[in-house]
Amino acid sequence: MASDVSSNLFHLSWTADIRPMPANATARRWPRCAVLAEQNPERAIEVATAIGAAPVHRDLTALIDGPSSVGTEDPELVVWLPPLVDAGSVDVPAAVHAVTEQALRLLQAWMDNPRLTDTRLIILTHHAIATSPLDGAPDLAQAAVWGLVRTAQNEYPNRFALLDTDHHEASYRQIRHLLTRHILEEEEGQLALRQGVVHTSRLTRVRSDDILSLPAAASWRLDTVGKGTLANLVLSAGPDPVAPGALLHRESTGTPTESAECGSAEAARLATTVDIAGPGPEQALADGHIRMRIRASGLNFRDVMVALGLVGDDGLGLEGAGVVTEVSPNVDGPAVGDRVMGFVPDSFAPAGVTDQRMVIPVPRHWSFTDAASAPVAYLTAYHALSELAEVQAGQRVLIHAGAGGVGMAAIRLARHAGAEVFATASPAKWPILREMGLDDDHIASSRSLEFKAKFLQVTGGQGMHVVLDCLKGEFVDASLELLPNGGSFIEIGKTDVRDAGQVAAMYPGVVYQAVDRALGDPGVIHRLFTRLAPLFEDGTLPALPISTYDIRQARQAFRDMSQARHVGKIVFTLPNAPDGSGTVLITGGTGTLGGLLARHLVTEHGMRNLLLVSRRGPDSDGAVGLVEELTELGARVTVAACDIADPAALAALLDSIPQQHPLTAVVHAAGVLADATVPALTPHHLHRVLRPKVDAAWNLHQQTRHLDLAGFVLFSSLSGTVGSPGQGNYAAANAYLDALAHHRRHLGLPVTSLAWGYWQPATGMTSHLSGSDKSRLARFGFTPITTEHGMKLYDAALTTGLPALAPAPLDLRVLTAQSRTGTLPKILTGLSATFVRRRAGDAGTAPSFAAEMAGLGSADRRERLLRLVQAQAVMVLGHGTSTSLDPEQPFKALGFDSLTALELRNHLGHHTGLKLPPTLIFDHPNPRALCAYLDSRFSSVIPKESSDLLSELNRFEAALASAALDEDEKFAIEAKLNGLLEGLGRSRRQSDAVVEHIMSASTDEIFDLIDKTIS
Repeated sequence: MASDVSSNLFHLSWTADIRPMPANATARRWPRCAVLAEQNPERAIEVATAIGAAPVHRDLTALIDGPSSVGTEDPELVVWLPPLVDAGSVDVPAAVHAVTEQALRLLQAWMDNPRLTDTRLIILTHHAIATSPLDGAPDLAQAAVWGLVRTAQNEYPNRFALLDTDHHEASYRQIRHLLTRHILEEEEGQLALRQGVVHTSRLTRVRSDDILSLPAAASWRLDTVGKGTLANLVLSAGPDPVAPGALLHRESTGTPTESAECGSAEAARLATTVDIAGPGPEQALADGHIRMRIRASGLNFRDVMVALGLVGDDGLGLEGAGVVTEVSPNVDGPAVGDRVMGFVPDSFAPAGVTDQRMVIPVPRHWSFTDAASAPVAYLTAYHALSELAEVQAGQRVLIHAGAGGVGMAAIRLARHAGAEVFATASPAKWPILREMGLDDDHIASSRSLEFKAKFLQVTGGQGMHVVLDCLKGEFVDASLELLPNGGSFIEIGKTDVRDAGQVAAMYPGVVYQAVDRALGDPGVIHRLFTRLAPLFEDGTLPALPISTYDIRQARQAFRDMSQARHVGKIVFTLPNAPDGSGTVLITGGTGTLGGLLARHLVTEHGMRNLLLVSRRGPDSDGAVGLVEELTELGARVTVAACDIADPAALAALLDSIPQQHPLTAVVHAAGVLADATVPALTPHHLHRVLRPKVDAAWNLHQQTRHLDLAGFVLFSSLSGTVGSPGQGNYAAANAYLDALAHHRRHLGLPVTSLAWGYWQPATGMTSHLSGSDKSRLARFGFTPITTEHGMKLYDAALTTGLPALAPAPLDLRVLTAQSRTGTLPKILTGLSATFVRRRAGDAGTAPSFAAEMAGLGSADRRERLLRLVQAQAVMVLGHGTSTSLDPEQPFKALGFDSLTALELRNHLGHHTGLKLPPTLIFDHPNPRALCAYLDSRFSSVIPKESSDLLSELNRFEAALASAALDEDEKFAIEAKLNGLLEGLGRSRRQSDAVVEHIMSASTDEIFDLIDKTIS
């Protein structure tokens, strides 16, 4: 990605605030609060209880007119909960219109009432935004409310705040602290709570090292260029997929760690039973084998262990789903074109080869991502419970790690068999178990041994008939003691495998079985699939909950898996190449941007079939000339008049696309404006702008989701991300588009939402801008997008695999100036730091870092090392900022486990050039202690010459303290020291002046400075 392009490509990132709660948090004065019930009385009561028995009012009128129960003064904060919208059960566009209008009316009434001038309105939403792929699909109507409120915040600073929550118990416990600390004291306007952790939003530049680049070669796969750190994951051009050869049944030599989900060790062993050998695609397939185009692939903990070098295995990916592209002559099952799912070696690649017995048809109601989540989890659980334990109706079954992939599959299978299910999970994941039908008597923590006493009490001392285990040490002992009358103990993990005979001797009647290597046999896999397939098809066994990542986000996905942040399964989607003979549909296709994009797709991407759609179609201004130009370039162009917001009209349009040129991509670039400030917006203004964005995009999504598209691009606007004064309706519409992108990503569908800045060519959206309008935009830091640069940004955005981006050139001098004066909106405060200083912790090569250490005094050296430790710790954790990481907080409390500790050690070793022990993080339990250790290592190797001056100063300080000096001597020494300090200060001020000049310089000035320096 060219630097001039990547520097103008941003995305909205959500950073976890991991600062500890202040010591005086419980003693502070809590703000006076009230809650508006509106259409959510039960949730309103829950929130009111969480923030300290706040009064609940039916609506704003009731709050203003009714008696106050918070004292004689008005509340400082009022919380409003917009209605929830389930995208699977309602008319989504109608709900978006209704909820957004309701929010608009509330905002207008709020701003119209002078009594509320000093009261802040908190809009409390539920999953309106996606802080990460782990969040799932956002509430589309509440997302539109966020866009509207962002503009209200621009227009009326410090009057409104947005808070999005997952309604987790831990999050409710933090709401009161959040309202006080982050909103009132720190004036954050946009926050999210996830499992009790506060997240702040910042627009940040897309970092190339966060995104894996696709090789130019048609054949590639996810690989590692060096085990030990997830930063070494790459997408590398490699050999085409080959057939799995003999099954060797070789055992893994690695040992999973505690963060593995239940059954993940079995996944590791399964992968080691398939030896990769055989012919490439230029040769005939082996008997009984198929070749498939992989559309989605499940991530297992075994893959994390391979990447970190914890198992002596190579090859990443074990299970997947896709379309059959070739079969060997004797294959009697799958046919070319069939959608299949199953076990596919090296499945993190666009194509794979496997034995036909190891796949089954994808259930009709499942997507590729649904299908890719099932094979390892369900087959492992079925083999353990049904074939080894032979679970019967009425038996009591304990399933450890019940919120993981295998755990959830096991719960469903055990309940299907009629068993009474008990489960453990970390407390943060208990709501997941409750959603699966388990009550609190049947749920316990997997982090303590209390589950033994609790479950014995609940069962009247009878304990379990079957235990499905993946723990180790005393947790295994406690689990065995839950079989007082004997029973079946199935060990899925590999961290603590016991001897069956010894177990039988110590626990009479207990049959101990570790899941063996039988699942490596294609015949066994086929038998298990045959039994499970009908249950998948009829919905008895639904697809597992999934978190979906593009394969180019593999580093983040592996990190989230290693820290067990997910629920159910993590699944990768793989990019689909466009069909060169297919049709690209462009809405707004006869407008300025539509025409620019059409030319670009023809000249740069080789697309030859375009369907340009607008309300007026061929009668649009310039349509005839555009068609003639594109035709001369070699394209076949159809211009159609269609109201995409009308589902029937869109269906007819899609039916008109020739079968020989099927739809391969959609670009939705249509939209209208009806600008007005939030107080002046009318419902007509609102719905007129929402319709071509909300209704049309939803129709396009719904009516093409069954097609295997290569691209689905939404032209959004930065107004939806940062707000735009006078464009609250437009901001709402575009915030919805960005949320729809996350919705499609969660479903495993291709999508890219582009929140553009403003374009230099006059478009239907910008032609009305006056000189003063453009000057105002410039004062906010926005610079116009040229045609050439815009098309480069378009191409670059599509290479990232991210669902939502903001291609928008920004004037960093303006942002920096605003940052210094404290006027820069919080959402933009990350940008000035991003561009004016080197990324924290970027130490360069180890020799240069050692040289840097040698040039520092002891205090500066410790400070530099602390910043390095903090930056690398945050990077490994994947959240927070280096400045928010408390140096005294234990690594364990920050979320480190054995895997992340190992990776942090590897990163620090790389940056410092030191050989560090594997137990580094456990020997030095917090950042400051670790910093002190690193400092001691550097102190022992720094040349003596670099510390002579400091040593002399220390001796002088000691002599001065013990000397008996008269006033004249003291005056002389003071004058000498002041002279030395003045000389040091003059040098520092000159250096600061240079830094100040560089920080405020334009790009042209920087290049001019470089040219002068070189010459």
